[in-house]
Amino acid sequence: MKKSVSLLISAVVLIAIIFSFTKKDPFDPSIFMISDVQDNIAKLTSAEFEGRKTGTFGNEKALDFVTAQFESIGLPIYRQAFKSLIPETETESFFSYASLDQLGEWVELKPHEDFKFSSWGPGGSLHYEGEAIFADNNVYKLDPKWMEGKVVITEATPYIGESLKTIMDAGAVGVLYYTSNWMDDPQTFIQQKTLELGPKTGNNFGLGFISREVYTALKLKARENPIKPTTTLPTGTVHGIIDKIKINQTISFDTQYTENLYAILSDNKINREIKTEEDFKALIESNDLLLITANIDHVGRLDDETYFPGALSNASGVASIMEIAKNMSSDAKPNQMIVFAILNAGEVDGQGVKALSSLFEGREDHVQVINLFTLGSEVDPSVYVTGSDVKSSIAKSKMAIIADDLAINLSVLRSQTPTDRYYQSAGISSISIFNYSDISNTLKDDASMVSDAVLSRDLLLLQSYIEMQVYSVNPWQALNSIQKYVLIIVVIYLLMMYLLEVFKYQSVSVEKLYFSTPIQLIKKAGKILTPVSILLLLIFITKLPRDMDVAVVGGNLDTNFSFYLSLKNAISFINNILVNGIDNFDFIFGAFKKSTFLFAASALIAVSFGTLKGMFDAYSEKENSDIRSFVSLTALSVPDILWILMSNMIIIKVGQYVELPVLRHLIFPLITLAIMPTIYVSRISYLAFVKEKTQPYYYALKSRGFSKLRIYCNHLLVPVLENVLTSMLGLASVMISNMIIVEYLFDYKGLANFVLIADKSKDEVTFISLIAAISVLYILFTGLIRFSISFTTSRRKGGSKHV
Repeated sequence: MKKSVSLLISAVVLIAIIFSFTKKDPFDPSIFMISDVQDNIAKLTSAEFEGRKTGTFGNEKALDFVTAQFESIGLPIYRQAFKSLIPETETESFFSYASLDQLGEWVELKPHEDFKFSSWGPGGSLHYEGEAIFADNNVYKLDPKWMEGKVVITEATPYIGESLKTIMDAGAVGVLYYTSNWMDDPQTFIQQKTLELGPKTGNNFGLGFISREVYTALKLKARENPIKPTTTLPTGTVHGIIDKIKINQTISFDTQYTENLYAILSDNKINREIKTEEDFKALIESNDLLLITANIDHVGRLDDETYFPGALSNASGVASIMEIAKNMSSDAKPNQMIVFAILNAGEVDGQGVKALSSLFEGREDHVQVINLFTLGSEVDPSVYVTGSDVKSSIAKSKMAIIADDLAINLSVLRSQTPTDRYYQSAGISSISIFNYSDISNTLKDDASMVSDAVLSRDLLLLQSYIEMQVYSVNPWQALNSIQKYVLIIVVIYLLMMYLLEVFKYQSVSVEKLYFSTPIQLIKKAGKILTPVSILLLLIFITKLPRDMDVAVVGGNLDTNFSFYLSLKNAISFINNILVNGIDNFDFIFGAFKKSTFLFAASALIAVSFGTLKGMFDAYSEKENSDIRSFVSLTALSVPDILWILMSNMIIIKVGQYVELPVLRHLIFPLITLAIMPTIYVSRISYLAFVKEKTQPYYYALKSRGFSKLRIYCNHLLVPVLENVLTSMLGLASVMISNMIIVEYLFDYKGLANFVLIADKSKDEVTFISLIAAISVLYILFTGLIRFSISFTTSRRKGGSKHV
């Protein structure tokens, strides 16, 4: 029965391995049509959609366009209606001032080129004509009475918080800031249109920003009509009156009805129609969800003839989701439900995210979000990833590992995007993927600014991450055909050896085959698989994530460990070594020789002195021999690290009086590494001597008049050494770990010390090469011990020394 089970198991294992090698992945992340993505970006940024501002006809048309695209690939749709507060900042926007020559001409300024007004915080409408007060870069030294009922012009140095409060407390009706130190690029800041509300305090104060050119011109006018300072001003500071300005800025805050759009891709066919919020909640109720989100809204128009296209912000994110959805719906279904969420009112404090979050109340732990924006920007070569909470660290790490495999420059940021903060406040784990763009929310942000190459890179990264997240990736796809054949041959060899071992006595022919010279030679040659397997395993381990972590995210057990990527990176490393060799082989070989000497000399000291100490403890027949052995046993109970630290402290003291480099860099490391194994060997040898003294041959030798010393040296020593050498097999791994500490403490230029240095410097090739060299040292050492054991065993059994 057992034999039949063995045959069945072997057959199943072989079939399963061959099947897994040939199984194809259900999703190919490298397949996408970048031309389709660019066509959709061009469509969404066209005049037809008028800048896609929430609550406008253009925004509604954009939602309809995306809905039709999702429906064409067979995805069920749900559109969630919600109310949002939307500011309008460009209606009747006008700002002018009297020219410097005082000829009655007015300089008319252009919105989002020379100035802009904000709806943020206290920002509201401003209708003003009259004097303006120029406070330059120091509003705090201006008498508040000058600001009352006036518009103040000042410089943000570096932030507007305290100065804004000072100006408002003085009774001013508005302020115009030049953001010289607040923004890296003040002019781009002026060009950007934003609809942020922030901590809205009411529509009661004009909060605007001006360009450097306007600020400089107004400063010249202020010099013509200075305000007498009441205190000493910093050098170059100007306080003055600008006699004539006109500002007509209406900001309204309107409640708009809008929608979020959700397209659902499930591992099971969805038969129900989704008409209401209850239908949608019922559908997701028992599912763990991955949400891929992007904001479809933008900031609308500048005037009747000009609109903000919003290509990078965020038509590129929406178009990328449409392409990902098309690719995923045409392949095998994912392992969990996917929701493609196209959100509205994202430009207005993430109101669309807040509406989305309301659908998942009570199920926040079952949701994971990937948020996309400003994809395809070639301003910066990096892709950036941020996260909402601690759990997002796993997703960020996984994204970084995938990017590294794809040779994509990815930066993991500790900071959060506003969207991440919205999700975090709702208790939902999210990551945001984006490129840096310096033209977002400006008139320049059209379809021509989206790079094919960068967008292709971003899509490859995203789809590779999604593949690992929601599909079963076959890790053996990391192997090429030759490697698969080699592995199958090894498996067949192991199964064949196993079956021969099981059935060797079932028949004469099988027994004859098993003990034949070719099979025995093959069996012995197979022993090389053990060190090779150990070396390959070590290389694989070094390719594991350094920050490997596991957590429940989105209702699933998530980890940044990928067997596929670790195996792929290990194979790539091995291939590189086989083709190019080790660049710093001489350096590694030199460190190997140093570590080999330290290790071998310490082991020799341990065996020699430990065995002599054990013999000394066992030699005496008196009671104090047990006391001496007890001392060794007590010393053995002291932790290894404590011996190392104690010896290091002693050596430091000695080094104060004796400054010989050879002491610190050779003698001291040698002694320190030998302490623990010497104590251990002394205990083992003592027990072995005591045991041998109870054997009949010991009493026979004594009765024949042999001296005690002769018996110990010529007869007892050989079996005791056999025990000692056997114990050294177990001590080898402990000595290797202690060698790492010793080499580091004494800066000994060996393998272990350089492993730590290579790890800190992230020199991967050197690190793995040094680890492999330590493994070779261990294999050589244990092999030498096994040979020595076989030598002592053959000598003892052969026997001329024993009665």
